[in-house]
Amino acid sequence: MKIPLSTAALLLAISLITRAAPPAISPDSVVVLYNSAQESSRSLALHYAKGRKIPLEHLVGLDLPETEIITRDQFNTALRIPLARTFNDKKWWTLKRNDSGVLQPDTSKIRVLVCMHGVPLKIKRVPVPPPEGSTTPPPKKPSIKQDEASVDSDLALLGFSEVTIEGPLTNPHFKSETNLADAPLHGMLLVGRIDGPTVATCKRMIDDALATEAEGLWGMCYLDLARKGSNYQLGDDWIEEIALQNGEVGIPTVIDRNRDTFVTNYPMNQTALYFGWYVTHPNGPFLNPAFSFNKGAVAVHLHSFS
Repeated sequence: MKIPLSTAALLLAISLITRAAPPAISPDSVVVLYNSAQESSRSLALHYAKGRKIPLEHLVGLDLPETEIITRDQFNTALRIPLARTFNDKKWWTLKRNDSGVLQPDTSKIRVLVCMHGVPLKIKRVPVPPPEGSTTPPPKKPSIKQDEASVDSDLALLGFSEVTIEGPLTNPHFKSETNLADAPLHGMLLVGRIDGPTVATCKRMIDDALATEAEGLWGMCYLDLARKGSNYQLGDDWIEEIALQNGEVGIPTVIDRNRDTFVTNYPMNQTALYFGWYVTHPNGPFLNPAFSFNKGAVAVHLHSFS
């Protein structure tokens, strides 16, 4: 059974696998960001650009801290401001003030920003100070209004001059079914990341994705329901829907409707797609040292704090 990669992507979104493939994103609309302080980050960016035919002039190297977590000041001075300056210098966008007086992208040649392994992940939480002149002592517990964030999330609003950093902002694409490849972005960037425990893993992610797109994704789909009560029913319904859709298009599927996960050393062979629920530690088939996913496989766990 050969499963197109677009099918896997639609399954990942718990969507209809019978829809047409989404339009491709032009390499000319992609910028790749890497950490120039790490040669491995630069070489990975070059490898990715070559595989995806992204122009080399769209690679941006910034001297960034070699840590996963940075402060808000570091994010602004080392990353956000220099990157925005590069967009200006290369005329990748034009900026215009909106009706509220906020400077934001009016037109942009760039839709996607890809961060390479080596670019920091998180902006450190800093409690918001009390108003100037306030005599109220700071609370014992930190305020809900914090300025921590993922680096990628804040880079999505790179071109906006005034952004509230205390808590989350509403995503205009939330619950929208418009394909992001051609949807109006309202000045936002689509920010992605090639990252993992090692550079070798990241390189394999790039190579495996390209190979799978060329050859197709082959194999079985394994579904593991929770069956742990009403709090989990919605997620189980999603997974049951995947089983129904797989039957309609002929994707071979094994579904476990028991309360427990697949048993230890269950012969989960030729795994191309997997959807299940979280556990505290890896268990079941994943404990078998001989287990591996097929190249290009999509595996999803519904989880919260595990």
